[in-house]
Amino acid sequence: MRMTLITILALAMVVTLAPVAQAADDGNTQLKLSSTTLFYPNDADDAVNTTGTGNVKAIRCNNIVAPITMQITVNGGTTQSFGNLGDSGADTLWIPMNLRFTSSIRVRFLNGNYYQTGGCVCTVSLGLD
Repeated sequence: MRMTLITILALAMVVTLAPVAQAADDGNTQLKLSSTTLFYPNDADDAVNTTGTGNVKAIRCNNIVAPITMQITVNGGTTQSFGNLGDSGADTLWIPMNLRFTSSIRVRFLNGNYYQTGGCVCTVSLGLD
């Protein structure tokens, strides 16, 4: 009876903790920073466009004159757009993302109909397996 209870508890812990372990970073990733600068109206540029496996950790944009749009495509799937990123003169600080990719990732920034005086710099922090 006692052995059955211990086995059931051990199995419950494995089932509960397995998804958490998959999402965790094992610490063996190569950390990278990748940046792009937007100046001109209707300008667009990729901060990251890579293949392989890894994890986008965080994104930061600063010196924003007018809101910009961020587009993220994970593993060649549907592009997700995040509009109105930042306010005038804003620094978004580091926005945690934790986006896991297994084949490819593309992070693209799009400028609206305004000049980004001094250049809006967007930086992506990622780890490659």
